[in-house]
Amino acid sequence: MRPLAQATEKSQYILPTFSVGENGLEPEGEMLLQFVKGNKADASAYRQDGITTESLLHALKDHLQFATAAVPSEIGEQTLHHVSEALRLTIQRRIDRENRGVLGTYEK
Repeated sequence: MRPLAQATEKSQYILPTFSVGENGLEPEGEMLLQFVKGNKADASAYRQDGITTESLLHALKDHLQFATAAVPSEIGEQTLHHVSEALRLTIQRRIDRENRGVLGTYEK
């Protein structure tokens, strides 16, 4: 399996893609994963469209819930637990930043 490769320093990643063949997973190609970047307080700052960490964790949690239901394992359950905790903390951080008026900026 090919490792994850960072495409640029701007939160873009090239991910290997696969198909399921007669011998299991077979390399298929690549896809770009891109995170949103920007600063609402500075229109001159670099901006890029993309996904948020929170949305990626939501998708991963949903996928892991399905996978662990289909093929239960202790490792799968632990993985789901840790991804769920990461999602909870990410949501907590977003709410805190919203409440302080700094969401969408590079202010702490």
